[in-house]
Amino acid sequence: GALVAARIGDKVFTITGFCRAPTYMLDVNEVLDLATGQWSRGTPHPMRLAGATGTVFNDRLFICGGGDGVRGRREAYFYDPLADAWSRVADMPYSRSSSAAAVGPDERIYVIGHEDQGHDPHIVQVYDPATDRWEARPAPVDAGGEPAVAVLEERIFLFGGGDLKTNRRENKVLVYYPAGNRWEQAAPMPVARMGGAAAIWNDKVYLFGGQDEPPDRRSYAAATMARVDIYDPATDRWTRARDMAQPRLRLRAVELDDGILLL
Repeated sequence: GALVAARIGDKVFTITGFCRAPTYMLDVNEVLDLATGQWSRGTPHPMRLAGATGTVFNDRLFICGGGDGVRGRREAYFYDPLADAWSRVADMPYSRSSSAAAVGPDERIYVIGHEDQGHDPHIVQVYDPATDRWEARPAPVDAGGEPAVAVLEERIFLFGGGDLKTNRRENKVLVYYPAGNRWEQAAPMPVARMGGAAAIWNDKVYLFGGQDEPPDRRSYAAATMARVDIYDPATDRWTRARDMAQPRLRLRAVELDDGILLL
């Protein structure tokens, strides 16, 4: 879990993540060929990480932050699938883990949300690939850790999030307009959750799985959901879809030509 997944062309890349002992943090780069259904391996990420965040920019995969098991990281990298090579870019101003990343209408990359690494959570970190520079923008809200993210037109939607240390989960939906550094709230989700996954299909946002607020720290598995909800930004309303076959936490949703792939 806690991996980065993205589609570039006819391939889906799943990079870094978390597994059982003794490895825990992963640097793997596993590649699914959508034409053949076969998996292969690419050049590993330069670091072993879980909770990194990523997004596709100009047919390259941008990955930043995450945790190495000791602390949150500031490093950021581009992965070029044609060259199967990594290149390091400027570090983030602040370390972040379990954030959301999205490309805005201005061709900049926005990193929002966090698992607390001791820095002010009311910050959006903005990376400009043209100049290899970061900007830290103040935000009036705390998006929390592990929100699901979707980009529609000129808006970045953040769904849920929370804090593992306090067991807090959110049902809020935040809408960010990068052009004016402006925030709004949309209709809240039917249930609170963190660690879900979002994907767009037919101009609607499908939200998969995640974890509701457990009554205590021993009940994490019971709070993990199979639930699927659909958000219509045209009406600002939610409807419920059929549940997944099993509960999933920290999954990833990748939009394909004929559906949504869950990893």
